[in-house]
Amino acid sequence: KDKGLHVLPEVSVTVEGEEYLSIRRSYQVTERLIEERVEEAVDEGVREEVQAPVLRLLPIAEGDFPLYPGQRARVGYRMEFNRSMELTKQELPLLDAEGFRRIGGKKIEEGVQNGMNVFQVTQEIQALEPGNFHFDESIIEGRAYRTVGRDRVYVREPLHASLDAFRIEVLPLKEEEGFAGAVGTFKDFTVENTGSSTVYVGEKIPLLLTFTSERAGSVVVLPNLCCLPGFAGLFEADDLPPTEHVRGEVKQFDISLRPLSTLPEKIPPITFTFLDPQTREYRTLTSEPIPIEVLPIERPEGEEVEVDTEAPPIEIKGNMPLTDADLREPMFSSLWWMLLIPVYILLIYLQLKWKESLGQKPVQISNDTLFQRAINKRSLPLLKQAFLELEQTPEIARFLKRIDAHLYSDEYKEDEEKLFAEAKQQFKKFKEMQ
Repeated sequence: KDKGLHVLPEVSVTVEGEEYLSIRRSYQVTERLIEERVEEAVDEGVREEVQAPVLRLLPIAEGDFPLYPGQRARVGYRMEFNRSMELTKQELPLLDAEGFRRIGGKKIEEGVQNGMNVFQVTQEIQALEPGNFHFDESIIEGRAYRTVGRDRVYVREPLHASLDAFRIEVLPLKEEEGFAGAVGTFKDFTVENTGSSTVYVGEKIPLLLTFTSERAGSVVVLPNLCCLPGFAGLFEADDLPPTEHVRGEVKQFDISLRPLSTLPEKIPPITFTFLDPQTREYRTLTSEPIPIEVLPIERPEGEEVEVDTEAPPIEIKGNMPLTDADLREPMFSSLWWMLLIPVYILLIYLQLKWKESLGQKPVQISNDTLFQRAINKRSLPLLKQAFLELEQTPEIARFLKRIDAHLYSDEYKEDEEKLFAEAKQQFKKFKEMQ
């Protein structure tokens, strides 16, 4: 079939005069590497010359290196080969990412580029602590093969590909005024009041903080509003963690503030300081102030607020006088009482032996009682147990088989009321015979 999308037609089959049709299914034929063969006729037969197999291993490192704590990057490997290949050895330390936090699972991509089969596997990582992280040599080994029927025919000795040791550097963050740990190439920062501009004292003011970055992988750490100018003593931040929304290179956070008095006339500008990993410089973006009106909480007319200005007196109790009990030696205050421990152990041992000697005997239930319980509860298993304890006459054996067939067979079922009625007759007849 040619490369592209094809449809597998319906297949019909006739069974006992009825025709059954399968469902039409679509399938896609993709491009694959075709081994180049040059056939040359010789006297002894036909000799096949096959393109020499190739196996390559290349590194993948996507991100702003060196990294800073909190930054993310994607590392991995790209394998290239021109023949069907069976890998026999893989030592790929970058995928384990020791010293980093792995984000999600491994990403695998396959394809054909420039006549080479390409297999890519990558892992997203996040830097945690500053330092130099060393990764040992990466090695893969494989054997090229051809498929003949259902068998694999290996055409060459094992191939080997390797990469030198790899090092990832994570730089430390410096202390900077207003810097909370954000790293990235941010180009815009805005703050928007998504609620009303008129609020009461203590009422929530919902704010939407929007950070726009020029590149992926930016780390946003919200500034501490309580430490910014114009917020201390006038506003209180919500205790709940902010809600984050990510749309491409834009990250948004929903937060809320509460005015503590009627003094604020605006939400002061919020400064956002971050580290640009490309220039390794600290930059600051500032939002615009947002005007607001804060109203006092209204109370019903005539309601007076009682303020208790007199604190209750503090009672200071004196020292408690000694009593006769304080002068006597309390019980168990000396080591003599430890002599009683062997006595307690002996008593416990004797109690256990006494319980064993009682030897609780199992309660015996008579056959008549068991039969009466089976009839009252309409229980066929109890009825079967009652008849098993009787002398096994041919009539009782046949009746037991009927009970088993009713209990364990899906095809043979009888009327249970009829079985219980016959059981009464059989039991009565057996008792009369005794």
